[in-house]
Amino acid sequence: MYLLAELRSFKYFIKGMPTQSLKEFLKYFETFFYFGFYGGYLKGKSLVQVRNNKFIRFLSKKILEHPDSIWGEYRRANDKNLRVVFTINAFEGIGGVEVWLYQMALELKKRGVKLLIYTKIIGAMSERATSTGIAVTSNISEVLKFKPNLVHLHHASNKDIFKLIQTLDKRIPIFNLIHGLVPVLCQPFLDESRKVAYGAVSKLAVESTSFITGISVNKIYLLKNFSPPQNIALTENSFDRGRAAIISSKVKMSYANKWSKLFKELSIDLDFYGNESSNMVLDYSDIINQYDFFLCTGKTAIDLMGFGKQVMLLEENLLGPAVVSGNFQFLSDMNFSLVNPLIDVIELDEMGILEKLKSNISRIKINNVEENNLTLFRENSLELATDHLISIYTSMIESPNLEIN
Repeated sequence: MYLLAELRSFKYFIKGMPTQSLKEFLKYFETFFYFGFYGGYLKGKSLVQVRNNKFIRFLSKKILEHPDSIWGEYRRANDKNLRVVFTINAFEGIGGVEVWLYQMALELKKRGVKLLIYTKIIGAMSERATSTGIAVTSNISEVLKFKPNLVHLHHASNKDIFKLIQTLDKRIPIFNLIHGLVPVLCQPFLDESRKVAYGAVSKLAVESTSFITGISVNKIYLLKNFSPPQNIALTENSFDRGRAAIISSKVKMSYANKWSKLFKELSIDLDFYGNESSNMVLDYSDIINQYDFFLCTGKTAIDLMGFGKQVMLLEENLLGPAVVSGNFQFLSDMNFSLVNPLIDVIELDEMGILEKLKSNISRIKINNVEENNLTLFRENSLELATDHLISIYTSMIESPNLEIN
């Protein structure tokens, strides 16, 4: 399995080689030799391999060098006269970017922003959005008719999205938000002939974007993931149900069976959501009070904590920390992801995994949920993220000659 992943990566290494000039060719090899970076450097790798990757470890060290960085500056801004087209590879399921876009689009629409979502792959999430009055299209001509004055760009390397960008007037500014490091689709959009500003949802992604674009980290916006306000009557965290749930698209059945056996040793029944088409959940309020706690990462973790639920981080075959008041700020900066090797994890088959799980459960049992929630809505609120986003949009539109890069 490891060899297969390395062969896939090598394919992307060869594919990405520049052929235009000897200078670019040599720079490509130099970047790979010193930093381990090239276009598909994480393609096909497991989470364990990603955490041990040379470039990821380099980025982690860079974070420690920038503890006091501003990570972009924001100002209160007028949200009127904004006409924003969003791009996304697929708008059909419950992936992190899809959920982010659905929730953000609702909030922007509420504030009077005109918006249109462009994607070639539609499904349940697209239908859900259109039912609320959010326009979704897979037709470039519809985008041209919409006449956007800004592009919010996700997944620039998607061929259809790239074609759309090339079709649009070059004077339209682009805000490129980076949600992850592993997918090739999430790599920054590079075009010196256009006005482009960059944002990222974690400090690791900020550092990666800075490295690839050559832009200082202080000019890249740290736009954290968010939880919308929840309107649901919560039951107390009594921990007497004997039930927990993993919500992740990255827990294979081979892992799922092993996780289930491990939890059984603690008399906890474990359910799974998101790893098969049959167990997707579009609305967490449908299941939120059926479980003592949840295991997940990223935006899913943030959304569940928005319901006042206890969470510990888990992805693939790695168990991370329980999210408690003592580590909340740090994990928020990392987007509650286990990609970053600065976050301690233990593998499913490692000695001590049962003790680590027991320790995590003990920590969340005594964790102050109210304090967690106060920090959540200070660091990861939809209102704050929307304020920041509108500020970025407005500054780009109001200053057409501003040199972003």
